[in-house]
Amino acid sequence: MTRLVVRSPPNDNEILPHYILRLSELNRMRNSSNLLELAGMPSNFVTTRCDVSRLSKLLDVPKYILENRATWPSEGDPERLRFGSTPMAMSLVNYSRPRICIRCVREGRTKPEWDVFGNLACPDHLAYLVDECGCRLPATWFRRGPLRCKCRRELQEDLGRPEDVLLRTSQLFSDLAHGRPPAQDAAPIEGVEAAAKLLRFCAAFDHDPGWRATYIGKPSARNSRTAIQKASPILWSWPEGLKCWLDRRRLASEGQVSLNLAYGRLYESMRSTLDNQGLRRVRAEVNSYFGACPEAVFLKNRAMSANIMGSRQSYVLTQWAAKRLGVSSKAVARMVESGQLKGERRAGKRRRHYLVSANSVNELHSRMRVALGFRQVAESLGIRPEELTKLMEERVIAPFFVLGTQSLFDCCDVEKLAARLAKVE
Repeated sequence: MTRLVVRSPPNDNEILPHYILRLSELNRMRNSSNLLELAGMPSNFVTTRCDVSRLSKLLDVPKYILENRATWPSEGDPERLRFGSTPMAMSLVNYSRPRICIRCVREGRTKPEWDVFGNLACPDHLAYLVDECGCRLPATWFRRGPLRCKCRRELQEDLGRPEDVLLRTSQLFSDLAHGRPPAQDAAPIEGVEAAAKLLRFCAAFDHDPGWRATYIGKPSARNSRTAIQKASPILWSWPEGLKCWLDRRRLASEGQVSLNLAYGRLYESMRSTLDNQGLRRVRAEVNSYFGACPEAVFLKNRAMSANIMGSRQSYVLTQWAAKRLGVSSKAVARMVESGQLKGERRAGKRRRHYLVSANSVNELHSRMRVALGFRQVAESLGIRPEELTKLMEERVIAPFFVLGTQSLFDCCDVEKLAARLAKVE
């Protein structure tokens, strides 16, 4: 088999599709389809495993080198593509509309992370990535050259400087793809796939349903900018960026009695998205956030509550508070209404629900453990119960807890009254 006139080994980080496109232009071919035809490779070679033996002979490059640069499905998992040393979900890589940095290509460089979902800028040149020509044709793998469209026009760089959030997101993808430590304020995410998965979920959740539907066809880089710009802060200012994003997702209606009513479909949707080893610390932070929500105490789904209840709760139900204090649930409700316990009242479908501050319950329980009852106070002061009742009516001393005929007094208040009575005597 005749070798190509112009031959060159793959550049650093150059994947097989970029390599074929570059060699096609160097050999003055009409487009990369001509080289694929000579090599006997199918048009879907980007994501389909195929024989590169003839291509190896044409380019005089060892077969194993070409296979290592391929982006084929990983062995044993056809839904994930090879991305360097780690696989990547097909839905998170946009090989149907490959993106490039014009300046990087002119310098003879390409980067595999360009095609990761949400990567829309080049942090090295502060420029937008391009995935279409001025004629609006997408820059497919079968164009005339790395910088030339099918229409023979040269691909042009978009004017303007990308927003800082887009540049920081692209830098994060670059750091994760090449094993570099990300910035200190970046979210604790392990791997490019985990970062792209989280960003994709947030971008789709924020945007309108019509734009979410275009995920099937994968939106262009220009049409994705607004959605990615809104969702990108979740990857920065950790953990405040995540908390602010979750705060904005809370529905406007007040007095809801469940997370599903307070946050819509967000709560359940995030559970499947965060089921990724690289997002375990993000998952823990999300569980902590929802666990601190008052509505978390109404969870009935055991699978959901198991993930959330491990975090410290801020609110408890009246049943738990009643058991803790040794009183009835109705008594707890009355204490919330009177302000003796901090809490909120929520309207359910059939009855009212009360959310009680866990700290307020624990504080009251601690005081009750060392408190003195009515008869104990009278005995410690050396007075009759009738005299103590009169002091209570005159507001000389007051119990901090009253339930029916039961009254509890703070030890400090009793000691102060004892000192006052001693001076009078």
